[in-house]
Amino acid sequence: MSSNASTPVYTVRLRGISSDLQQLGPEISAQDLGNLGAAQVITLLKEFAAIDPVRLVDADPHVLLTGARGSFSAKPHQGRLLLQSTGEINASYIELAPEVVPSWLDDADAVLPAANATGAMSTITPPATTSRNLAFGLLFVSLLVLAFSAYFTFRPHPVIPDDNFSPITDKVQLSRLQQQVVGLYANIDGDCTLLVSADGKITFAETNDSDVSPDLTTSSYAFADLAGSGSVLRTDDLGAIIIRDANNLIFYGENFVRKTR
Repeated sequence: MSSNASTPVYTVRLRGISSDLQQLGPEISAQDLGNLGAAQVITLLKEFAAIDPVRLVDADPHVLLTGARGSFSAKPHQGRLLLQSTGEINASYIELAPEVVPSWLDDADAVLPAANATGAMSTITPPATTSRNLAFGLLFVSLLVLAFSAYFTFRPHPVIPDDNFSPITDKVQLSRLQQQVVGLYANIDGDCTLLVSADGKITFAETNDSDVSPDLTTSSYAFADLAGSGSVLRTDDLGAIIIRDANNLIFYGENFVRKTR
């Protein structure tokens, strides 16, 4: 059997970061690295996860990875990586060590593995048993998967740990941020908008070319500092929206620019 036939590869693209991982910023064009092997992906992700958090304050770089499990966006987080499905705007984050990402991407059917203190994934091997016990075991696993799926679907977002956020209590800073962010923002394609209201509400709208009304998601927000990102709008339904400056917000890695009326 040819070893090449069984060697998995992963499609890798970079957003907001140069191919040598030295330059960061939304102005950097997307970098398509093509199909890479597991060893190359691990090397890349280790360097990516080791980026100085201070450099991430004004940038939001991420690596797009595609494997058997699907397509995911990876962001650096305290030496590890936060992965999120690229197909779901409110998908939960999954925290993994760089070295286990390729093997996790390989297995499209397994339940999300736990990571131990060294970052290695734990596995559970079912013992030998009778066919009836095996059937009951499979039924239990199926119910467990459904329960976890429901939990991750309906739990509040985002799942960034609470201790990564620091509440902003300075009244002068809060007043400045409130005056700075209130307004309407749109992404580059113009098909998504964020409306930040002075009454503490934020509305995300995803439009289309048809006559169908846009999908709207409204949530309350609070100001907070997020480790590695700076000041953010923290919401339950939309996640943490980074306040880049007076005219730009970063929402799920995409730049939203203030619209003039």
